Amino acid sequence: MDYRMPVKDGIVATKGILEVNPEAKILFVSADESVKEEALAAGACGFKLKTFKIDELIEDIENTARQKPRDFT
Repeated sequence: MDYRMPVKDGIVATKGILEVNPEAKILFVSADESVKEEALAAGACGFKLKTFKIDELIEDIENTARQKPRDFT
């Protein structure tokens, strides 16, 4: 998920995805580190600051996929 997107920003999109599927795992990726805390508070499983090497991104995706679903109780 990126922060700057057409139509709606990544924070709004993250919240919307999690309303539909609370077990969705979202890795937030942005060049704007100022949105990190807001992205994590919205439900993102992690935050990756641009720029990075593709192998780092793949590792982060794999780690995010292995995370247990959130406990909302």
